[in-house]
Amino acid sequence: MFVSINNININLIDMKRIKQIALSVVGMAFIATGFVACNSDDNDEIVTNHDELNSVKSQQEDYFSSKRKLLSSVESQQESFNLFKDKVSNDKGNYEDVLKEANSLNNQLVIDSQRLFASLGVTSEEISDILGSENSSDIIIAALAFIAYEEAKGEDPNENLQEEANIIAYSAQNKYIDCAIEALGLNIFDGVRNGAFLTKKAAIQFLKKAAVRLLGPIGTAITVAEYGWCLGRS
Repeated sequence: MFVSINNININLIDMKRIKQIALSVVGMAFIATGFVACNSDDNDEIVTNHDELNSVKSQQEDYFSSKRKLLSSVESQQESFNLFKDKVSNDKGNYEDVLKEANSLNNQLVIDSQRLFASLGVTSEEISDILGSENSSDIIIAALAFIAYEEAKGEDPNENLQEEANIIAYSAQNKYIDCAIEALGLNIFDGVRNGAFLTKKAAIQFLKKAAVRLLGPIGTAITVAEYGWCLGRS
């Protein structure tokens, strides 16, 4: 069979065009694949960042809810704590009865304080390791001190709370800081490193400070009475 040279040239040209078209299609496919992969990575990063923001927001909501509940419990039981303080001051009742009453008064505040520290990522086991028991009344002291710290850092996260002048300045304008200082002492921030105010690390430090004080159920109830009286006065 005879095939002309012109036909062969045409066929070769057509094959080259087909090959070019094919390569172009393959190239576009690779580009599209790369774009999709890149876009997918970007979307994954956006989703991750969104999840992290939601997690932080959820933690903050839990903390502030726990904080409100604890302070509400202090306020609602203020009269009972005041009566208890008067009883101890006047040396009324035997030790066993006084201790039992202190534990009863502290019970709800212990639960509220546990919830507050849980919102900061502190586990029951960690509380037990530091205070000897997750139900230790000393957790209330740690929680009230942490609230004062959070209030101060909320005003200015970069403020140095190791400086006495700064603490006094904040206490003049914030009742939670003022009453914590009045009930717990001016040195409540001593040894606590400056940093972000809603962190587990900071929470652990306040638990350790409470463990050193070791006020016990009776001492804690008296301190809460003084703290609550101060809030009411303010």
